[in-house]
Amino acid sequence: MNAGNATGYGGGIFMDISSPYIENSVISYNKATLQGGGVGTYNGSPTFENVQIIHNEIGYINYNTRGYYGYGGGISFGTRNFTGNSYSGGTAYINNSVISYNSSVYVGGGIDAGWFGGTGDGYHPPIEVEIKNSVISHNEAPLGSIYSGVFLDMENVEIFNNLSTSLPFAMASS
Repeated sequence: MNAGNATGYGGGIFMDISSPYIENSVISYNKATLQGGGVGTYNGSPTFENVQIIHNEIGYINYNTRGYYGYGGGISFGTRNFTGNSYSGGTAYINNSVISYNSSVYVGGGIDAGWFGGTGDGYHPPIEVEIKNSVISHNEAPLGSIYSGVFLDMENVEIFNNLSTSLPFAMASS
């Protein structure tokens, strides 16, 4: 997916209540206004295997619009329960992948795995993100290039040259 543009969620790909397996792909130069410049997900367990998520962004939006600001320049994992149904939140998997050169105007330049990734309050069920054998680099956002609000499990992951313009560190966790 190259050069997608969305007013809302998932500039390149948007997934809701789905668990696709995406393999040997490049998701690049996409833009969204709310969540997931490259990929925006809700309520599922997607798997990314040997995927490059590069040069995606969350652009400027009105800070007064329903409280949303711009989450996950590369990828945003979120959950929501608008209907009162029970959603588990799911587990997202990233393996042998690169998340680089993405940006957000607010949270998670490379990855947002928590701002709307689940608080366990019934409205936002928790989501877990597992990242293995991957590189996360050269991402930028005011509040962490990697943002994790709940469960983030990393193994053999290289994290370098990320920039947080408002925090003194590149990874934020609530």
